[in-house]
Amino acid sequence: MSTRERRFRSDESDRVLRALFQTHSQDLKSSIAIAAVGGYGRGELSPGSDLDILILHEGSLSENQLREFVNALLFPIWDGAAAATQIPRSVDYSVRTKKETREAAKADLKVAMGLLDMRYICGDEDLVSDAAAEARKSWRKGARKRAGELQESLRIRHERTGDLAYLLEPDLKEARGGLRDITALRAIATSGLVEVSLDRISKAESLLQDIREALHTQSGRGKDKLLFQEQDKVAAHLNYIDADALMGDVAQSARDVDYLMALTWRAINKEKVRQISALDLPLQRLRQEGISNPWSRQRREDFLTLIGAGSAIVHIWEELDQEGDIAAWLPEWSSVRSLPQRNALHRHTVDRHMVETAVHSAALIRRVHRPDLLLVAALFHDIGKGGPDDHSQRGALLIEPLAQRMGFSAEEIETLQILIAHHLLLSSTATRRDLDDPATVASVLAVIPDLQTLELLHALSIADGEATGSAAWSDWKASLVNDLVRRTRAAMSGSILAKQPELDAQQRAFAEVGALRVDVLPRENGFAIEIISPDKPGLLSVVAGVLNLSRLDVRSARTKTHGASAVMQWIVQPDPHAPAPTAEKLHKDIDAALQGKIDLEKRIYERIKSRAVVPAIPVPPPEVEAFLDASSEATVFEVRSHDQPALLFYIGGAITRCRVDIGSAIVTTLGAEAIDTLYVREIGGGALSKERAEEVAQSLVTALR
Repeated sequence: MSTRERRFRSDESDRVLRALFQTHSQDLKSSIAIAAVGGYGRGELSPGSDLDILILHEGSLSENQLREFVNALLFPIWDGAAAATQIPRSVDYSVRTKKETREAAKADLKVAMGLLDMRYICGDEDLVSDAAAEARKSWRKGARKRAGELQESLRIRHERTGDLAYLLEPDLKEARGGLRDITALRAIATSGLVEVSLDRISKAESLLQDIREALHTQSGRGKDKLLFQEQDKVAAHLNYIDADALMGDVAQSARDVDYLMALTWRAINKEKVRQISALDLPLQRLRQEGISNPWSRQRREDFLTLIGAGSAIVHIWEELDQEGDIAAWLPEWSSVRSLPQRNALHRHTVDRHMVETAVHSAALIRRVHRPDLLLVAALFHDIGKGGPDDHSQRGALLIEPLAQRMGFSAEEIETLQILIAHHLLLSSTATRRDLDDPATVASVLAVIPDLQTLELLHALSIADGEATGSAAWSDWKASLVNDLVRRTRAAMSGSILAKQPELDAQQRAFAEVGALRVDVLPRENGFAIEIISPDKPGLLSVVAGVLNLSRLDVRSARTKTHGASAVMQWIVQPDPHAPAPTAEKLHKDIDAALQGKIDLEKRIYERIKSRAVVPAIPVPPPEVEAFLDASSEATVFEVRSHDQPALLFYIGGAITRCRVDIGSAIVTTLGAEAIDTLYVREIGGGALSKERAEEVAQSLVTALR
């Protein structure tokens, strides 16, 4: 994959068109010519590219003559009969006079930009040279007006396609920072409005073209969207170590292009870099002052001012990064620069995610006693990613020398290490453990030494979750983390919390009746469903199965027992084409399933079989882990799996077949990943033995294969 191959493909196309033109133009008594435009005009033909050509004529030929000529010229290419197999079969052509070409360019920005790359192939060369000169002259003359039109078209396209640097499955051509933007930059350079340093992105352009060519070759299609299933093949084709390395280069190239685009529009619009006045002096000192080891107190204060600036930091940090300042200040940053996160939870590369976390932490500095430690922990909480080891523990090691250079004390560094090593502790514990179990708070107390560290970790958890996105952070998750922090704070201070009732008075009353009850309440993006039922082995599986057949996607669930009844609270999202759930219908179906009147397994199997698709994203196998000491009354199982239809139905069925009981369950779906925590006990009560726990774990693994 190289510029040479793309040029060869263009040259071969020229040769074929010349031969066909020579054969079929001899009877025409009028000047006519063929010109390459757009990517073909630049000699950038990938295997799936279109042949963009303009057929120019004087205007004396009839429509019938032109039609016959075009068909004779292009049919051998469409039919694949042309001698050279290297040339594309897809042709995007237009037939115009010079006047029609001029009018089309005025009416259509895309046409006008394509004409800037016009290149003579064959026929009347004067026709092409005149049209090309006129296109460039017109473009320069109307440059100011056309610039506004171009900027608006870019904005609309970027909103539609997203950022090439941060998308999991990016469009190499259309996304922000992609090849279409490079074409726009080239057009701006041609306009003469401002100087555009195209040499800054020559490497990025070549790389994106190589990747696009490899994608066309590997997929056998002229598509520019780099899908998950193609990324490993494209990476191997281009001799990358893996797809992450490939996507890292894609991200960095896109950032280079987007940064040059930002500089260009700033120059066109005569904008100065707009910074909050409070940042002007700190930034100036940071960029001009020599870097000592450790940093001077003033330098550290200036750096903290920068990273505490909220949303203003995002674009400033990108400029500092692009200009090489960040690498000079923080050599560790290079290991995560443009590092992709190929999962459905994260919206950004690792480095951009950490900057976004700093943005969100800046809004929380009034909640903590040490805002400086919060900001630094936020900016570097994922610095350990990119290595083979656990990124949290690796990050805790990396922060020590970094924080020493910044001038923090040994005690402060120890706090930073705890925050980074355990930045996932509160959110994972709150969503995967029973908060009423004393062992849950004890597990947090074993790690967090004091109230100050707890408040810092709480703020960091919020900032990290908000920066990750709604798939990983919600009001529900925030409330669970708040509850865990409240309980931990009380335990640290020796306070005796009034025991929070597991169920409210109404729930207890209905549970004591011992009858099936279903309530459905609409909520944002779905429904909250509360089910109270006489408890029995397999109840969780039955209810999950009914919800699946009702075309309801379980996003989270919590179950508790009260006496002889189970109280279940589900958050579900309906299939877009399914009717809204009703309490009456669910009550009827659950009751029938509990009585054995519905063969859930058969019906779920048939539904899954009819809808089965191969996931586009490569998914690892499910994992099951048993925690023998996580609860004083039960054995805790954590099931991690790619979310799939009826997942909870199969998990509950596996538990039932092992003749054990689920005391409570916490179900969490994060994007495309499901994490289900089950508190399992023997039928007569009590935690499982090690041997029984291994049996249940194996049953779960088998059920999910």
